[in-house]
Amino acid sequence: MLEIVKTKELRSTTRVEGILVQMSNGEWYGVSRAMPARNPWFLRGSKATRTGRLSMENIFLKQCREKPTLEEGIELLVNVLNGGDAPQDKIFY
Repeated sequence: MLEIVKTKELRSTTRVEGILVQMSNGEWYGVSRAMPARNPWFLRGSKATRTGRLSMENIFLKQCREKPTLEEGIELLVNVLNGGDAPQDKIFY
């Protein structure tokens, strides 16, 4: 069972907000929230480097009606990494 070891704020030059999470297996993951044009809020989880570069492959992508908290994203990330279901909603362009 994976647990959170450390978290730190994700620095971004865009309007994406996020947090980096180091898990007990030594891997870094990123949880971010954004509101793409003509879309609702999205929570996204992906692998990351310790410097904050997020992978383009999603672990999960969840659509939210209201602005989600990053804590919700961290809980979802831990759940998915421990074998839970991963939502894979689509962004409309």
